[in-house]
Amino acid sequence: MRLAYTHHKNRASNVPVTIGHIGGESVVKVDEREAPQIDGLFEYLGSYEFADEAVVTISNKDVDGYVVIDGVQFLLVDE
Repeated sequence: MRLAYTHHKNRASNVPVTIGHIGGESVVKVDEREAPQIDGLFEYLGSYEFADEAVVTISNKDVDGYVVIDGVQFLLVDE
């Protein structure tokens, strides 16, 4: 799973991304002041197993700057 955003010095350094998956929920903090690590476009959020649906919540609660999201990318991983 990946997150796309444009980095800038006025962005939040602690964006909480909550991912609902088969194993429960995982929270990943993203620093949008830094450029995304994958080609400057995407930040890796981890690998998760999903059943019928996926729930991704991106919040601006208690952050220290602006939160800007361009997209969430789900990639199929061969077993």
